[in-house]
Amino acid sequence: MAFDKLKETLAENLKEAGFQDFLPEQKKLFSKIREGKNLIVMSEGGVGLSTMFLITALHKVPEPEEGSPRVLIICATDAEAMARFEDLKKWSRHMDLTIDLAHEKGKQIQQRNDIFDGTEIVIGTTKRIYDLYIQSGLNLNLLRLFVIDDANQTLIKNNPGFLARFADSLPKCQILIGAQTYNEKLESFCEQIPFGFLKVKM
Repeated sequence: MAFDKLKETLAENLKEAGFQDFLPEQKKLFSKIREGKNLIVMSEGGVGLSTMFLITALHKVPEPEEGSPRVLIICATDAEAMARFEDLKKWSRHMDLTIDLAHEKGKQIQQRNDIFDGTEIVIGTTKRIYDLYIQSGLNLNLLRLFVIDDANQTLIKNNPGFLARFADSLPKCQILIGAQTYNEKLESFCEQIPFGFLKVKM
């Protein structure tokens, strides 16, 4: 059965979007993710890593709960954040989830108000989410999943200290980092996070 490990509504949404099942590489990764370990996933692209991260987010939070974010997804650029947001909205039909976008092309006050009205998943750029965290007290205490979608580009385009500050404040939750290469900058960042990582290739 296709997507047999996913909630039925999510599986149906993915089929409606044109997916038949996980790719072989995605199946292997999803098995690792379901073990709950913190992962650095290295991929040269073209195997659906970003898609896998979004599906994992919806799998982790299949229905609304208390209202504070359960998933936080960091993207390298506004354009990537907006594209991933649209995918999340499409793949979460009939799941009654609130998904909020926080990027630098939007109005910060409106984004803050939307998030504080209650949300399950927040996706956006490093700087805007950092500003919401520092200036508005974004609640990270109930996070189940923290994702950095493209760590190499994110660390190039943003102050690594912003991400390190998030890491210092994370509760016990699963951390997934996607990257093309495990370079010096990514290694330095990971050394600032007080959790162990398993490195896998996809």
